[in-house]
Amino acid sequence: MVQLSTTLNVRHVRQKIGLSREQFALRYGLEVEAVRNWETGKREPDTAARSYLRVISNAPEQVELVYAQNPSP
Repeated sequence: MVQLSTTLNVRHVRQKIGLSREQFALRYGLEVEAVRNWETGKREPDTAARSYLRVISNAPEQVELVYAQNPSP
């Protein structure tokens, strides 16, 4: 499997949806700092975060609906 740079993928997912970093984090229950770190290459998303980002990329509206119904504490 060909792996693209995580830094580009996270930014691409966010930009594809048309959200600022802050909007993206708030909408999908992520920390702004985590998104920033992923986009700048300071940190890599763990396996769970990569899976979540992949789902967001494929079905952003559905993820938003589910998250809105079940926000994290």
